[in-house]
Amino acid sequence: MTPYELKAARLRLGLSQTALGKALGGYDVMTVCRWETGKHRVPAAVAVLVERMVRELRPHRNPPPA
Repeated sequence: MTPYELKAARLRLGLSQTALGKALGGYDVMTVCRWETGKHRVPAAVAVLVERMVRELRPHRNPPPA
Protein backbone atom coordinates (compact mmCIF):
# COMPACT_ATOMS: atom_id res chain seq x y z
CA MET A 1 0.00 0.00 0.00
CA THR A 2 1.37 3.38 -0.97
CA PRO A 3 1.24 6.43 1.29
CA TYR A 4 -1.38 7.94 -1.05
CA GLU A 5 -3.54 4.79 -0.87
CA LEU A 6 -3.35 4.76 2.92
CA LYS A 7 -4.43 8.38 3.20
CA ALA A 8 -7.23 7.88 0.66
CA ALA A 9 -8.48 4.85 2.59
CA ARG A 10 -8.36 6.74 5.89
CA LEU A 11 -10.34 9.63 4.42
CA ARG A 12 -12.87 7.24 2.89
CA LEU A 13 -13.31 5.67 6.33
CA GLY A 14 -13.84 9.14 7.79
CA LEU A 15 -11.08 8.72 10.36
CA SER A 16 -8.46 11.09 11.68
CA GLN A 17 -4.86 9.91 11.82
CA THR A 18 -5.28 9.47 15.57
CA ALA A 19 -8.45 7.40 15.17
CA LEU A 20 -6.90 5.20 12.49
CA GLY A 21 -3.85 4.56 14.65
CA LYS A 22 -6.09 3.49 17.54
CA ALA A 23 -8.24 1.30 15.28
CA LEU A 24 -5.11 -0.46 14.05
CA GLY A 25 -4.01 -1.39 17.54
CA GLY A 26 -2.69 1.73 19.20
CA TYR A 27 -0.29 3.39 16.76
CA ASP A 28 0.32 7.05 17.52
CA VAL A 29 -0.53 9.92 15.21
CA MET A 30 3.11 10.48 14.25
CA THR A 31 3.45 6.89 13.04
CA VAL A 32 0.38 7.23 10.83
CA CYS A 33 1.71 10.58 9.58
CA ARG A 34 5.05 8.99 8.67
CA TRP A 35 3.28 6.26 6.71
CA GLU A 36 1.14 8.79 4.84
CA THR A 37 4.09 11.00 3.96
CA GLY A 38 6.26 8.07 2.89
CA LYS A 39 8.88 8.59 5.59
CA HIS A 40 8.21 5.02 6.73
CA ARG A 41 6.86 2.13 4.72
CA VAL A 42 3.30 1.02 5.51
CA PRO A 43 3.65 -2.41 7.20
CA ALA A 44 2.02 -5.26 5.28
CA ALA A 45 -0.19 -6.18 8.25
CA VAL A 46 -1.46 -2.60 8.47
CA ALA A 47 -2.22 -2.56 4.74
CA VAL A 48 -4.25 -5.77 5.08
CA LEU A 49 -6.25 -4.37 8.00
CA VAL A 50 -6.97 -1.06 6.27
CA GLU A 51 -8.04 -2.83 3.07
CA ARG A 52 -10.38 -5.04 5.13
CA MET A 53 -11.85 -1.99 6.87
CA VAL A 54 -12.56 -0.36 3.50
CA ARG A 55 -14.10 -3.56 2.10
CA GLU A 56 -16.43 -3.84 5.09
CA LEU A 57 -17.50 -0.24 4.56
CA ARG A 58 -18.87 -0.99 1.07
CA PRO A 59 -22.57 -1.84 0.92
CA HIS A 60 -23.45 -5.44 0.16
CA ARG A 61 -24.64 -6.16 -3.36
CA ASN A 62 -27.86 -7.84 -2.21
CA PRO A 63 -29.15 -6.01 0.86
CA PRO A 64 -31.70 -7.84 2.97
CA PRO A 65 -35.35 -7.07 2.20
CA ALA A 66 -36.95 -4.28 4.23
